Amino acid sequence: MRKFLLLVIISGFMFSDAMFKVGAITTTDSGYDIQIDYMSDVDLGGYQFNLLSDEALTLGTCPSSADEYGFTVSCGSVSGMVLAFSFTGTTVPASSEYATLVTLPVTVNAGFESASIVIEAFEASDGSSRLVVSNSTGTAVDADFHEAAWTVGQAWDGELDNDMISPIEFSLSDNYPNPFNPSTSIDFSIAEPSIVDLLIYDASGRLVKTLVSENKGVGTYTVNWDGTNNNGVSVSAGMYLYKINTENYVETKKMLLVK
Repeated sequence: MRKFLLLVIISGFMFSDAMFKVGAITTTDSGYDIQIDYMSDVDLGGYQFNLLSDEALTLGTCPSSADEYGFTVSCGSVSGMVLAFSFTGTTVPASSEYATLVTLPVTVNAGFESASIVIEAFEASDGSSRLVVSNSTGTAVDADFHEAAWTVGQAWDGELDNDMISPIEFSLSDNYPNPFNPSTSIDFSIAEPSIVDLLIYDASGRLVKTLVSENKGVGTYTVNWDGTNNNGVSVSAGMYLYKINTENYVETKKMLLVK
């Protein structure tokens, strides 16, 4: 089963112009360095993604030597965003084999010292894009990121552990932060293509805001609510309900807006 799953994943990558993966994880004095490798049919002029790790790792500030191509690499935000581009017009050369792209410094958050985590990358908040990559002329290219499972603290073996990556299920996560002011984020997962409605109601059950009302493919998504109603007017402090509706899944949760 493991070999079959790996074959399916690799087959899916064959349709991408550029592919990325964790190439190495090494111990440092302050935490770990995560090496990201790439393979590409075209020269790359820039890239952007969010390094995610089940909230186990915090991305540090990248040094000027983070890559070997003269790119300016910006990283270290709370979201784990990595943004790389060149002021001089240099590019990351096309490569038919995996080569080192960038090395990212991370520290381990409390409670995750020996946890099993999945390292992955998403760029778009609605989950529609896993990675934003441009070629030498600034045109977007099709790209994908090879998710990797790792037990924090153990030696990295460079292999994908398919047994750790569970199939996506329908879910609605607790919003964060909660209580919140002025905005909060809501994560939800879709297990099969569905028309999805994500709605905000006040404590009296009146519709306040439609956050999502469209067809969504399989995946995990994040949307933000800025505390305004459908007319763009800020709502008052208080308890609000957020509800997800799909053909096969309905869930409602509470959140508190404070001012």
